[in-house]
Amino acid sequence: MQKNSTGYMYLFALLITLGCGVLLAVVSEATKEARQANVKVEKMSNILSTVNFPMEKGMDQAAIEDAYKKYISEEVVDANGNVVDGVVAFNIDLKTEQSKKRENPEYKKNLPIFIYTNPENNEKYYVLPMRGAGLWGAVWGYISLASDFTTVYGVKFDHESETPGLGAEITTEWFQAQFPDKKAYDKDNNVALTILKGKGNELNEYTVDGISGATITGSGVNAMFKADLAQYTSYFNKLKNN
Repeated sequence: MQKNSTGYMYLFALLITLGCGVLLAVVSEATKEARQANVKVEKMSNILSTVNFPMEKGMDQAAIEDAYKKYISEEVVDANGNVVDGVVAFNIDLKTEQSKKRENPEYKKNLPIFIYTNPENNEKYYVLPMRGAGLWGAVWGYISLASDFTTVYGVKFDHESETPGLGAEITTEWFQAQFPDKKAYDKDNNVALTILKGKGNELNEYTVDGISGATITGSGVNAMFKADLAQYTSYFNKLKNN
């Protein structure tokens, strides 16, 4: 086959494509365990950050895992506040649970809870994962509540593809620093935590300033609050009664 023929060029392109595909598959498989370990440790780190655990600079993966196992316990409940046995909270994927619920309204979602016990005073804090939709893609995060089951202790947000300088600001320290000591629920156990539009608002115990120019992202996070936090009210009511 002549090197300058059309057939040769097609064959050459096909071989290059197949070679690159095989190489990528080999690299992906070779790094699979490392990537899974990184995702696992990142999740542990986010949960610990939500309860203001003192994460030392340069803390390695082993130290993060040790701290998580030492101070965090896990529980899975349903929307009625009943404990679900046989399901590992850490392994629950909220995206999958939400998809199952959309496909089958009768499906009972597994709701993970991560409970931090402060070693200084044995106070417990309840970390709840959340997932919703922003402007361009998914938004998600964690919120920790104090032992009164309504006062916010800390938050951690992330996103898939929000706009830098606008919706992506939900990940910044200034934005997340507004949430501690706010109330997640009102006196009737309704979700009341709300991000307002823009900055400079008159705030109360349930509200925080929003991000200028990122109204849709703020609305998405608000919807995430209302949908996901409401699922835990039965569980918290049972704890209060006990």
